[in-house]
Amino acid sequence: MKPTLSKLRLPSLKIFQVTETSPPFKAPLILFLQATPCGYEFKFLLAKTEKKSQSQRIKHVFSLMEQAAMLRLLNGNTYNIGLYSPKQKRHRPALAAEILGDKAAFYNCSFSGMQDTLWDATGRHYFYQCYIQGGVDFIFGNGQSFYEQSVIHYSLGTYGHGSHDTGYITAQGRDSADDPSGFVFKECVILGEGKAYLGRAWRAFSRVIIANSKLSDIVVPQGWNAWFNVGYEDQFTYVEVDNIGPGANTSIVFLG
Repeated sequence: MKPTLSKLRLPSLKIFQVTETSPPFKAPLILFLQATPCGYEFKFLLAKTEKKSQSQRIKHVFSLMEQAAMLRLLNGNTYNIGLYSPKQKRHRPALAAEILGDKAAFYNCSFSGMQDTLWDATGRHYFYQCYIQGGVDFIFGNGQSFYEQSVIHYSLGTYGHGSHDTGYITAQGRDSADDPSGFVFKECVILGEGKAYLGRAWRAFSRVIIANSKLSDIVVPQGWNAWFNVGYEDQFTYVEVDNIGPGANTSIVFLG
C-alpha cells in the first residue's frame, strides 16, 4: 500500500556547489516542490549551469539522505530546452537531480530536463508513478533501482537540434559481473517525440530490464546501443519481456 504523507520519513535537501570556477550559463530554472510535515512548500532556484561541462554536473545538485521518501517532488532544469542557436550544435549535461542516498523512494515525483536529467548515481532506489523527461541519457548512473508505473517521456524530437537526432533513454553504468546495480522498469509507459534507443552501455556490464510496459513507436528497432563498449555485448543484460505497443520487441535480449 502506498504510504500517506504522515507516514513518510521526510528528508532534508542538501544543495551544494560543485565548482566555483567554471563559467556560468544564465537562467536555467530549477523548480521543485518539497514535501513538508504540514503540506508542500514551493521553492524556486535560478541555478548557474556550467556552459561547457566535462563532469556531467550542474552547479546546484540535490543529494538525498539515506532511507528517505519523497512525495510529489517536481524538479527540472531548462538548460538545452528552447536555447538552440546555430552556434550550439549539441546538448550539454544539465542535471535535474542526483540521487546518492541508499534506500531512497520517490512517489508521484517529476524530473524534467534534456541531457542527463536524472543521475541515479548509487544506492537502492524506488520510483513509483513518477514522470521523467529528457532526450539524451536522461536516466543514467550506477543505481540499483526499480521504476514502477512511471511515465518516461522522450522529448528530443521536440527540443533536438536537428530532425535526424536519435537519443538514448538510459545509460546504465554497471561495471563488473559482481556489481548488483541495474535499472528495472515495470508497468511503465515510454512515449514521446522523435526516435530513441532504450539505452546505451555506459559501462561494459550495463543492465536494464523493461517488463510489462507500453512502448510507443519512438523506440528504434535495434532497441539498444553498445556505445563505447562494442565487442562486450555478451556482458550486457538488456531484457524486454511482456511489453506491448509498436516499440515492443521481445526478441531483443542480451544476457550477460
